[in-house]
Amino acid sequence: MLGSLGTLALQGLSDGSGQGAASGPQTSEEAAEEVEADQSTPLEDAVSACGLDNQSGASLGDSGRSLHLGTEGNEDFSGLAITDVDCVLAELEVPDHVLNQISSTRALDGRLSAEWEGMSATWSYHPSSGLDLQLVLE
Repeated sequence: MLGSLGTLALQGLSDGSGQGAASGPQTSEEAAEEVEADQSTPLEDAVSACGLDNQSGASLGDSGRSLHLGTEGNEDFSGLAITDVDCVLAELEVPDHVLNQISSTRALDGRLSAEWEGMSATWSYHPSSGLDLQLVLE
C-alpha cells in the first residue's frame, strides 16, 4: 500500500542508517546515561514499596537521592504514621544500631545523625511535632 517510495522511507527511519531519522545511533555512553536515568534509587523504591508516593510527610528530592520523612505529633497532625517510617527504614535495611538511635531520641537531644553503607541520616524528635528524618544517598 505504501508503494516503493513509502517503503524506502520507512526503511531509512528504522534501519539505523540515520537517513531520514532525527539522529544517528546512540553511543555506548549515551545508552548508559539513558539506562541510569530510567533506574530508580533505593529511596524511590522504598517510598513506592511502602505506598507513600504523593503522601504528605514523604518528600523525595535531589533526583531521588534524598528523602524527607515527617511524622504526626501531638499538635501537628499532618504527617506520616510511625509505621510508614518503619516500613521505609525496613525497605532500606537500615542497621539496627541506627534504628535504636532513632527510636530512643528525645526532644532534648537536638538533631542527631548517622552514616552507614552509602547512606546518611539526620533526625530530630519532639512529641508536639513528631519525628523529622532526612535520608541521603552518598
